[in-house]
Amino acid sequence: MPDKLNISKMTTSFLVAADIQKRLGDAKLATAAQLAPLRAHAQSLGFTPGKAAKDFFGASQTYEARVPVRGVKSAEFELHVQNLIKSGTKDKLALFVVRVKAGSNEDTYGFILEAPGGVVDKTREWTVQRGKVVLAHSWWSRTKACLKKSCVSACISALATCPMADWTAYLGCLALKCGGCWVKCAACATCNCKIWCRWGVGCCRN
Repeated sequence: MPDKLNISKMTTSFLVAADIQKRLGDAKLATAAQLAPLRAHAQSLGFTPGKAAKDFFGASQTYEARVPVRGVKSAEFELHVQNLIKSGTKDKLALFVVRVKAGSNEDTYGFILEAPGGVVDKTREWTVQRGKVVLAHSWWSRTKACLKKSCVSACISALATCPMADWTAYLGCLALKCGGCWVKCAACATCNCKIWCRWGVGCCRN
């Protein structure tokens, strides 16, 4: 994929639970105003934030431009996930925060993914608009579409075959099967074709 984009180097890293928990608890986070209503929404459904190390998943990617774009030589992406837990239900929820940055431009998006009955194909995405929690058709659908188009067959089949014990386990399975390809697709979905970041992560639209 790097040779199809304006990048000379792409580096993928996976984050430890303590760093993810610290990031999600950062009051200065650009999505702090989004996260409070999302957490309240989850609580109203009887879900509470997972605290164990296995309840966190995070990844980051950096991109170095082959040719500087408007003076910008690098970009970065971060993904932070925390399971939301409720006993006695098969529904799987998790809180997500994604961030893409290049130069002085930055986008951060907070949302909840819900797999009703633990069925990934039925996943719903909840975000905050004008202070209200609403259904969205955005990040997850863009990520899946990119993965099916850009990644190897073993990765594509993993969308259906990775077990949904919870969201962090599912994403960990995707990471094992897909490596940096699915992280790049998550970054592409976050960028959403904005000119200042698509040179590094590509263009993914609904």
